[in-house]
Amino acid sequence: MGDEFQQITIRAPLLGHVVDHLMKGQISCPHTHQLGCELVALLSAYREEERRLFPEVYLFGSSEADLLTVLAPGAKRLPIGQAELEEEPEVGARKVARTALKNCASLAIDGWSIYIQREGRGFKYGLFRPAVKAYSVGAAAALVKSKLPAAILRQSAENTVEIVNSVGTRLELSLTTVTPSNRAMSDQIVEFATVACLDVPTEHRELGAQYLTGLLTDFLRASHGALLAVAPADSVLSPEKFPDGVVFSEPIPLVQLMLTAMTERSAEADAQLRSHESLLRGMIMSDGITILGTDGGIRGFRVFVGPGADTKGDRKGAPSGGARTRAFESLKESLGSSLKAVLFRSQDGRTEVVVK
Repeated sequence: MGDEFQQITIRAPLLGHVVDHLMKGQISCPHTHQLGCELVALLSAYREEERRLFPEVYLFGSSEADLLTVLAPGAKRLPIGQAELEEEPEVGARKVARTALKNCASLAIDGWSIYIQREGRGFKYGLFRPAVKAYSVGAAAALVKSKLPAAILRQSAENTVEIVNSVGTRLELSLTTVTPSNRAMSDQIVEFATVACLDVPTEHRELGAQYLTGLLTDFLRASHGALLAVAPADSVLSPEKFPDGVVFSEPIPLVQLMLTAMTERSAEADAQLRSHESLLRGMIMSDGITILGTDGGIRGFRVFVGPGADTKGDRKGAPSGGARTRAFESLKESLGSSLKAVLFRSQDGRTEVVVK
């Protein structure tokens, strides 16, 4: 009698969740459902040459309309290739997903995204870049309200993929054993960004929060974990209180730079904004806490808190998750006095925002 053998994969339950979510977003094509399942598996930990990549994929079902033009009028488009379906839907979908990502993922940076469109006997794919600035309403916002056969797939954390359909429903698929979150990461970032714009002038407050939400979402997706806090704009952050951190004597007015760029529409203002956005990205990627102000400015970074020397010792060598968790607990104790909100992002993607 031969040895008994059984292999279990996550394909069946994963496909079921993907189908349900895409159907809600008006995508009814079974081949596109299969492709969506393959994209989730690949995007959850996508790498090329041992380099992590974070492409954003727009998946379009069958439609007589040019969905890309509808969602992103004036977008620069770069067609890359097409692939016909094979007899086995699962095999064909896997081939399309791998080919499209291999040819496009390394180019999907600096505002470029991937599109994959169901067409004829197969799929066509390529890259597009909306002709909009970081502060404008882009293709993602247009898709959420469109009710078209379309969805966005993107890694929201290591081994976790978020699918946003065209009715605004969000599904996070975590290919891990972590405890599921009660709230979507995107909703928590919106809450944090809203607090970070409480002292922005009323007429610009919503736009400022929208802008910060987009930036933080992109930066946190690529991070190995992060801690952020919001302090009142009129409070004093003493360098003596944070001797191991960098506290700016004059905060970086990030949201104000965005508003200036939006008003002036000049190359110089846009360049200033992009350069300061890059600084924020680097700060979030650094050890320690990045502190924003309630006026949308950046107050400091590489700030460490916790039980004295123990926190310093945790920077290198000890597991960063443990040190970050302890620092988060310490930050929560400051809510209501010196801080208005704190954001915790673990390496495995768990996100928690606490607001006071």
